[in-house]
Amino acid sequence: MIVNSYFWSIKVYTSQFSHKLVERFYWGDYTLEQFSRWKWYFKYRAALLQIKYPRYYIRTAWGPEPATRSKNTILKARIRAKKAKITQYSKKLKMAKDEWNELFPISENELYIKANQKIERLKRELNEMQIEIQSNSLTKN
Repeated sequence: MIVNSYFWSIKVYTSQFSHKLVERFYWGDYTLEQFSRWKWYFKYRAALLQIKYPRYYIRTAWGPEPATRSKNTILKARIRAKKAKITQYSKKLKMAKDEWNELFPISENELYIKANQKIERLKRELNEMQIEIQSNSLTKN
């Protein structure tokens, strides 16, 4: 596999296991020489964000960008998969709610609450991906 471009990404979350995105930076389409030359800057930006948000979790990611398929194609496939999972879990949750026959309401059941939280997390992740694909399409125009 021949790699033509590299990327660096910084995301700020409220905590390590939270999926609430606070800020996001992305730099892409760098050659290996440019990437090596500007690596200090990306680390500097991550450090500035750590100072700005001392209690938040800063996630940095870097590496070669996929050359075989475009980023938008991969992102669209992930969006499609995320929508399918949301639909699947929502239908299962609705079926469980319709068939609930215990003394206490289903809204107090721990598994039901966790499943609802999971659906909300998936929806937030889907929203982040849709924002990312919109920003990618805006930068190309």
